[in-house]
Amino acid sequence: MVGSLDPADERSIELRVAGPAALLISKVRKIADRVASNRLSDKDALDVVRLLRGVETPDLAKRCVHVLSDDLCRATAEEGLDLLKQQFVNPDGIGGEMIERTVSGLADPTELKASARLLSEDLLNALG
Repeated sequence: MVGSLDPADERSIELRVAGPAALLISKVRKIADRVASNRLSDKDALDVVRLLRGVETPDLAKRCVHVLSDDLCRATAEEGLDLLKQQFVNPDGIGGEMIERTVSGLADPTELKASARLLSEDLLNALG
């Protein structure tokens, strides 16, 4: 439910928005779609790291199960989780390269790459 910023305005609206599992799946899909183009944005990999770090793994796994249980979303979600493994668990995955380019000089890319790999592994293991 989203209400007005003005306390005197009582209007509100109920909205359905994408949760963290759907956002994670859409980010890895976006990376895969753009990897061979000039539209690839390294920031997308950092968004993946933020999602993995910002949502506890059990909660993210629960949300992924919810997405996987939807007949309309299942195939896309399964593909997205496979892409997560390819991009962020695989040591040669594009996700690590993107993280390195994004944070170079600002943060420790080795630590962020390791974090993304371990949190991705944890999520995939939690999903079985």
